[in-house]
Amino acid sequence: MSPSSKTALIVDDEKSIRDLLSRQLKHLGYDSLAVPNGQKALEQMARQRFDLVMLDIRMPQMSGLEVIRQLRQSYPDSCVVMLSAVVDVEVTASALSLGADDYITKPSSVDNLRVRIEGAQAHRKRVRRGEPPREVSPDDIMEDLVKHRVTLFEWLTGPFNSR
Repeated sequence: MSPSSKTALIVDDEKSIRDLLSRQLKHLGYDSLAVPNGQKALEQMARQRFDLVMLDIRMPQMSGLEVIRQLRQSYPDSCVVMLSAVVDVEVTASALSLGADDYITKPSSVDNLRVRIEGAQAHRKRVRRGEPPREVSPDDIMEDLVKHRVTLFEWLTGPFNSR
């Protein structure tokens, strides 16, 4: 990773998702490192600072919720965007209450990814300044999860899914 570029850590147990996110983030100007589980993510965070952490919620052995608990204790300034393939309001609400800056249903278009990352980074800056975190209701979460869901066709035919 070049020292002057933005860096991202991608944590997902699915290789295809890690590869897709790496390509999308490269398009958005990030050098990324992708790891398959929460333990490897915590090891990488101990070695290097990342501008962005893209963290899957549902992974074997250590869930994204367990990882974010530890990230917030050790790296409170990290911008963390949770990823979920399942529209689950309760899990998403838990992720936000544990300190996630935003959440994205996967797969996601690169345009949606850019907007959500920018919003997450703005949220993290507000938190760093001591402003209260935003209030999000379960209804807001459900509407948002459904509204930003990318269809399978869009994902399969998109420019960043070259297989």
